[in-house]
Amino acid sequence: GTRTVTSRGQVATAYGGIKWPMYVAAAMETTQVNAWSLSGGGGGGASTRLNVTWIGWNNVLTRTVTRYLVVVNATQSEIGGGGGGSGSGECSTYVEADPAGQMDPIGVMMGRYYLQSNSTSGNEYVYRWREQSGALQTATMATPPAGGPPETVNVEVASSAAPRSATTAFRYFDPSDRVDLGPQSMFFRYKLFECATVHNFTAPHVCTVDSFLDIQYECP
Repeated sequence: GTRTVTSRGQVATAYGGIKWPMYVAAAMETTQVNAWSLSGGGGGGASTRLNVTWIGWNNVLTRTVTRYLVVVNATQSEIGGGGGGSGSGECSTYVEADPAGQMDPIGVMMGRYYLQSNSTSGNEYVYRWREQSGALQTATMATPPAGGPPETVNVEVASSAAPRSATTAFRYFDPSDRVDLGPQSMFFRYKLFECATVHNFTAPHVCTVDSFLDIQYECP
């Protein structure tokens, strides 16, 4: 069958500054419509609406990154501006070592893109990687002629073992140099919850937050 999940949000990175000089943080938050249920199952229907926040705190001294995934049922509690409560959602976390030569595992995914074509209208980069399941990931990224943040990324997963394919389209708008690293920002949303320690993020909610997460977590 076909499932269409609409997700809209923001992506931000920031240096910890004077208060957290050893950290570089990244955070991504979206509101997902027609999403999977809070537990990650297939139920919920078109009215299901979730607020999903992915957070990564990179420790440049220990060369590790602590990641958090917060999923809140938006029909029960609106997050807006850092609200929400400990009983309104779920949080999971794990710690991962940085790959050699990279500040974050996402850097590995960035390095696998290669320039396919360039012109006065823009650049196209392509990423291909074989998942552990045997499925082939293919991502196509479009950037402005001068480079910079992506404008679009399409991620396709195709499997020959079990004939199926899935395509996720990401669109990026309004890049800005201003980032809120205050205590009520999305970078600290995990503090509203008692986060369960996990080995990795397997819930489907992470797949429609950002294209790099879709690739790293080998979303089906």
